[in-house]
Amino acid sequence: MLAFQFRHQMEALNFVAFCVAICLHFTFCYSLNCLSCQKIDDPRTCNSTISCQNSQVCYLNVSAGIYKMGCADNQHCGGISSVGIIGRDVTSRQTSNCLECCSSDSCNSDLCKHMKPTLCIDDETVDCARINTIFHVCKDIQQAKLVCPKFCGLCQLVDGQWSAWSSWSSCDVTCSLGFQTKTRTCTNPAPANGGLDCIGNNTDNKQCQNDPCPVHGIWSNWGSWGSCSVSCDVGMQRRDRSCSNPYPSRNGDHCFGESRDDRLCFPGACADGKWSSWENWGSCSVSCEGGIQSRLRTCSNPRPSLSGRNCGGSSEQTRLCNKYACADGGWSSWENWGSCSVSCGGGIQSRLRTCSNPTPSLLGRYCNGSPDEIRTCNKQLCAELKVAFTAHSLDRSSTSTTTLVFRSVYINYGNAYSPLTGKFTCKVPGLYYFSVTLTKGYYAKLGSVSAYLRINAYVHLYMWYDPYDDDDKFEYGATPLTQSGTFHLNKNDVVDIYGIPYNFSEYDRTSTFTGYLITPD
Repeated sequence: MLAFQFRHQMEALNFVAFCVAICLHFTFCYSLNCLSCQKIDDPRTCNSTISCQNSQVCYLNVSAGIYKMGCADNQHCGGISSVGIIGRDVTSRQTSNCLECCSSDSCNSDLCKHMKPTLCIDDETVDCARINTIFHVCKDIQQAKLVCPKFCGLCQLVDGQWSAWSSWSSCDVTCSLGFQTKTRTCTNPAPANGGLDCIGNNTDNKQCQNDPCPVHGIWSNWGSWGSCSVSCDVGMQRRDRSCSNPYPSRNGDHCFGESRDDRLCFPGACADGKWSSWENWGSCSVSCEGGIQSRLRTCSNPRPSLSGRNCGGSSEQTRLCNKYACADGGWSSWENWGSCSVSCGGGIQSRLRTCSNPTPSLLGRYCNGSPDEIRTCNKQLCAELKVAFTAHSLDRSSTSTTTLVFRSVYINYGNAYSPLTGKFTCKVPGLYYFSVTLTKGYYAKLGSVSAYLRINAYVHLYMWYDPYDDDDKFEYGATPLTQSGTFHLNKNDVVDIYGIPYNFSEYDRTSTFTGYLITPD
């Protein structure tokens, strides 16, 4: 069936082309009759026809609901049209107006009539596939929706339509000339899926007439100020205005506010103030130590008038008086001595007196001398700082060089000396004195005799005796060796006497080792 329609259309096109060729060759051709009417509102009421010239076709043009019908040049319709093929002016596309052409007698009464795209039915007189292949009609949405909505996939396209107008609004003023407004919306239906928006305005206005407006009163300008009520100091002056610019009418409001205005005026002072003479000095505020006395004057010679200047300067004068002292200070008796700062080793204690017999007044002299007195106390040596020893009775049992051990002690304060080891171990750091006396054994026949005082095994004192005589023989006899010295010891320093015990006397008190603390750190 489709093949038959296509073949029929091709034969019609060939026939038209043949007729056009005959017309061009012979100047005479079949004349097309078209319906011809202007400015009508329904094309079906048009009954008059017109014969078209060569190269013209029938057309129908609708704009804002007004129709025009007649003949138009082929070029005005977009080209040569065959029977049943609709032409459209490309200059009018994409608008709500319609201009369509056809090429058969009285064919223009049925133009611009198309079903809505939402019905999804293509125009039976048009081969949509062919004209889309030749003219790409599907790209022209607003034209394709009229003839090929189904083929071009435009079945969902909806053009917008106006809703009904709303009622007229109330007048925008309450008096005199105003306006009323009515509105409509593009929602019946609203445009969708590429459909056209509504054409025209969504609002409409008209004038409305009310009663004349009332006239409200407005003040005139203020008049000039009148003269001042006084010639000096402070007076009053006045000015007026009226509610006449314009007067109120037609139930208009009267002017608000006062019609009269008053203000102060100052033509000048009647008199400026001057000082009276100073009064006598008043009594002093104190009898001694320095006080204050004052005297006064008043601005009354004359007094200033209401707008006159007051007197310049101060109304009061002051000065110092009775600037001698009420009393000089005197010492109280000494208080009792305070407690000593230490219980041993020498401390200090103090006693006080105060400058309160009497206390000096504000300008009085302070007491001469010191308010405190200091003296030493508890000068006895502390037990822990009492370090002293004297040892004797040398142990002669060894014939080798070793520490000499003095087995007996007279005194051993602080127990720093050990009679078991012969060594003194420092417990209180400080300055010490050491002395040693060693007596050579009477019957000891020796070439020489010697001993050492050591601190921490280092020799600090050396004792030596050579008993040789002229005949170069060993000598007998009890010869003493003595040495002493002062040394600083740190805690745990060790002091001992180093020598050969056997070489010295065994008698109790002929060999001794003595030491004591002079001053602690």
